[in-house]
Amino acid sequence: MLVTGARRGEILGLKWENVDFDNSRIYICRSISYTPDRGVYESTPKTASSKRYVSLPQETMQMLKQYRTWQSGEILRLGEYYRRQGFVFSQANGAPMHPDSVTTWLDRFSRRCSLPHIIQWR
Repeated sequence: MLVTGARRGEILGLKWENVDFDNSRIYICRSISYTPDRGVYESTPKTASSKRYVSLPQETMQMLKQYRTWQSGEILRLGEYYRRQGFVFSQANGAPMHPDSVTTWLDRFSRRCSLPHIIQWR
């Protein structure tokens, strides 16, 4: 998230088919959202202009490659339990993550590392 400048829902909506390893970029074209009446669901980014390519540093692309290798092993290990939806970041069963889980994780991480609080705009 920090490297891309993308919204949390846009990162959660990222699928492997939109990671361009050859050109070191990702294509932001979907988002994961939550409402109490619909639950967690896949949608488009906020505006039409929010669909965009984001160039990433080689270090980030290398981490994504390593993560994809790890995730592939987990998918094989989990077998039928894993729902193949293609998300880069997902729940353990392959389903999309709740957007608030990212916020909660970042908050806990920053507290444990004694990092200053960063205001989040939703």
